[in-house]
Amino acid sequence: MTYVFDNPALDGQFVRTLGKAYYGSADVGECYAIAERIDPTKLGTWQDQWESAAEALAASAHASAQAGHHVSAGEAYLRAAEYMRQSYFFDRLDLTGARMLTAWRRQREYFREALRLLDVRHEIVSIPYAGTHLSGYLVLPSSGTGPWPTIISPAGYDSPIEEYWMFACGPALRRGYAVLMFDGPGQGSSLLEKGLFFRPDYEIVATAVVDFAVRQPDIDASRLVSYGRSFGGYLAPRMASGEHRPAACVADPGLFDVGAMMVGQLPPDQSAGILSGDAAVIDGFNSAILSDPGMTQFFMSRAVTHGAATPAAYVVALQGFAVPAAQITCPTLVTHQDGDGQSQALFDALTCSKELVTFTDAEGAGGHCEGGGQALFGQRVFDWLDVTLRADGLH
Repeated sequence: MTYVFDNPALDGQFVRTLGKAYYGSADVGECYAIAERIDPTKLGTWQDQWESAAEALAASAHASAQAGHHVSAGEAYLRAAEYMRQSYFFDRLDLTGARMLTAWRRQREYFREALRLLDVRHEIVSIPYAGTHLSGYLVLPSSGTGPWPTIISPAGYDSPIEEYWMFACGPALRRGYAVLMFDGPGQGSSLLEKGLFFRPDYEIVATAVVDFAVRQPDIDASRLVSYGRSFGGYLAPRMASGEHRPAACVADPGLFDVGAMMVGQLPPDQSAGILSGDAAVIDGFNSAILSDPGMTQFFMSRAVTHGAATPAAYVVALQGFAVPAAQITCPTLVTHQDGDGQSQALFDALTCSKELVTFTDAEGAGGHCEGGGQALFGQRVFDWLDVTLRADGLH
């Protein structure tokens, strides 16, 4: 399904933001107006137009706040945060880039202003981890008293954790779940401020986060959910494979062996040469990828999150990013969309109680992470969680 742009990368990112309108992190009219001003042949206009829209919204939010209109201000800051995040999506090859870092910090600033002005019950948290800490948010339902069943969610491959206001808080809070969301290694502040790269053994990260979670009085330690969307579809089941305190797991979509998935997209001789260290094959592969701007963007924006300096090094770095599915003991829901992830492979490898939930284009929810179908995701996934956790009174 094409929304605006013939370029699949641009269109995919457009619908990523458009889908956030359901939870107030975007506005449909604004998104289409921004898209009309973007020249798809000039990637710089993508950055310019999303950034310009974000700054204009932030200015209007400030004016509303000064006049005492806190709801209007908070709503505008929430959209400004998303548009600013989108502005630097195609500018992530250099983790020290001044414009990218400024945009990332501004999206965080706008998001935090939105939470404050909208009176969202939340705490900015610092989770002890490996001699440093992981930054995140503990967000609570707007009414009632805890302890609450709690979604534990890292960010995705290219997300700062603030984006998970839509991906996690959106469906969870209104149903009476708290959300503990954090920038893990390779993500957001952990990557950009601390230099922490992705690690395959994410259960180590999970134990640090769960240790923190069970000490919080607002969190029901008996009803924790290991929850991941996008690349979180690998991280969440990997968390649950070695950290068994969560009572349920959600993988959207399921990822089973990321390294094998990458290798499977390459010619066998080429992948074998890369993995065996054949210099000629590696040089040829790197040259081919780096001579194509689109492929350079795809490979290197991800490679840097692993500390990999070349496309071939990225392929090697992905090896070991596999889920030992038989070690997962909690009930697990895996979502499936055609052509997205390895949902069936993960589901088949699970030996725990499990459910596979399919989303389709015919329903308007067939894209990556359900695209524009966020309402349907919330209904199906959280209905399953309500039953699985036996969370009486949640709806």
